[in-house]
Amino acid sequence: TGQLYNLINLPNNSGEYGTCFSNDNSKLYFTSGGNYIYQFDINALDIPNSMVQIYDPSWSNADFGAIQNGIDNNMYI
Repeated sequence: TGQLYNLINLPNNSGEYGTCFSNDNSKLYFTSGGNYIYQFDINALDIPNSMVQIYDPSWSNADFGAIQNGIDNNMYI
């Protein structure tokens, strides 16, 4: 029943899974391939090119899935 508008294609990596907005709605985070975390700046003029990898699997053996905001303003993965 809703309508989408101003759609923006974001880079497709591999196996995107969890998605979450920052508490101030200025950033979009997602987990990809179970091992990566990416951030997009929603206020950027070119949102797709604002992508920053904020976690790399070479840093540890972590495996990520769902991502969400907690009531304590922290993000949980």
